[in-house]
Order: sequence, then C-alpha cells, then structure tokens
Amino acid sequence: MACKRTERQKRPQRNAQCRTPASLTSANRTPADRTSAGRTPADRTPAGRTPVGRATWCGQIRLGEVQFPVKAFAANVTSPGGPLCQVHAGCGRKIQQRKHCPRHGELTAADIGKAYPYGPDQLISLTGEELKSLESPDDKTISITRFVAQCEFDFCLLAGRSLFLLPENRVAHPDYGAVAMAMQSSSAWGIGEVVFSGRRRLVALESRSRELVLHLLHWPTQRRSCPVLDAPRDAPPKRRVAAFERHIADNSQAITWGELHDDWDQRLTALVQKKLASRNGAKTKTAARTGKSSRSKRKPKPKPAASKSTA
Repeated sequence: MACKRTERQKRPQRNAQCRTPASLTSANRTPADRTSAGRTPADRTPAGRTPVGRATWCGQIRLGEVQFPVKAFAANVTSPGGPLCQVHAGCGRKIQQRKHCPRHGELTAADIGKAYPYGPDQLISLTGEELKSLESPDDKTISITRFVAQCEFDFCLLAGRSLFLLPENRVAHPDYGAVAMAMQSSSAWGIGEVVFSGRRRLVALESRSRELVLHLLHWPTQRRSCPVLDAPRDAPPKRRVAAFERHIADNSQAITWGELHDDWDQRLTALVQKKLASRNGAKTKTAARTGKSSRSKRKPKPKPAASKSTA
C-alpha cells in the first residue's frame, strides 16, 4: 500500500475539562524548551501558524483489542463569519433581526422551539426531550474498524474539520507510538466512527510524522456523483502531454506553507483605517470652520462711555 503522503486537514469539539498533555507540561520540558520570558514551546509557533490551543475533546482510541486514552486539539482555526454586519443602506444604522411570530409578535429565546416541516405550511413540533432521545450513546471512543490504502482514500469525503490526537498520559505512549508507526509504514488510513455532540460521525485516522490526526468525513451518501466527462475518444497529443510533464517537473519543489495566506482581513483593516482617517480629518476641518465662523459672527462688546469730569 505504498502511496504518496498528503497534507493534513482539520478537527472536532467538545466542552471538556481537559488538561494539557503530559508531553507539554512544564515538568516534562527540558531547559532548552524554556525561554528567558518563561514561554512554552507552544508559544514559539513557526511563522504563519496559530499557537496551540486547549484540548477540545477527551476520550480513547479503540483498534480491535487495543485501546488507549487520547486528547484532541483543533488542527485549524475556525474561520469566523467575518466582522462585517448588515446596516440600512444610506442610513448606516445596524439592522435588527428579531424572532417574530406572525400571530403573537416578538418572542424571547424561551418561547422558541423546533419543528419538522413535513409538507407545505405543515409542521410537527418536537420537544427537547424527544430530540434528546435521538442522540447516539457517547462512550467517548474513536472506534477504528478498517484500514484503506492512502492512495485509495476518497478525499472528497473530507468534511473540513481535523483534530490532532495526543496521548493523554505517559502510560498511553507505547500503544500510541506503535499505532502511529505501523500506520505510517503501511501508508494506510484508518476508518471508523465517533460520537460528537450527540451525532455519530464517520472519521479517518491518519499518521503523520508519528503523530495521529483525526479527520471528520461526510457520509458516502452525501457525496455527489461527478458529471460525465464528454471527452474525445482520441488520446491527447503526446507532445502536449510531454510539455505539461516538463512544466510539472520544473515546478516541483518543497512548499513553504507559511508563505501561503489569505490577506483579505489585512486589506479590510487597511480599508477601514483609511476611511476612519478620512472621516476624522473631515470632522476636524468641519470643527475648525465652525469655530472660525462663530468667532467672526460674534458681536464686539460695546465700550463703556467715558465719564465727564466736573469743573
């Protein structure tokens, strides 16, 4: 199962009381791991990367008869919806999106429930207890039941969320290391299931540099079929294929991932700062003109009449 390795993706969440793994605690750091400012290795993040966050999930991995405890750390920063908000164009006031019932008017959060639309304008209400009964039992276990060659993995199933998995304690290190090394030497990915937030999820387990990474997957039934390619029957011209092969060879080199970034936030910040400076400058000029005008219109105080001396 020898296949090319690929780059890692992302990972899940749970509000858990998780401590930092033993491998990252101050008791296990060497003097070289500390700086004069007392920072940890997590603070000295490679350029272009976000510092290590807190563990978001605690549980165990099960592979057949073997299981060991792990903690999960988000592999990527969750992209926010953006700092922009909706306003009334021309007015500039932020609009309000209120919860409103067409019959009873505005509602509070306590008044809002959930329902299933089973037809046009037809709803069946569901209580919180009924929805709770649909949740899968959560035993905090990542159960890996089969393995697939990395070159046979369908990357279209990646759901865009990944987790770094680390052993929870030193006792788990031997099994963790053995699994990671065996998967890496076999170029295999593990496929299994786990429960997150009451929902059963399909996951893939990958070994990278002797670290385990968990990828959340879409269920295969969610995958769309590829449109039929209406390709000509004749094979592409060999000279064209050779030209692209040379182009690929000439541009095949190690990638410095830190150089790849999205600068939209920086450009948005620059735009906002420019508009703020322009607005503040306009206010200053207006205030100066207003002050000058008020001073020019101010009537001079009448001089007191000179008193006549008596002879």
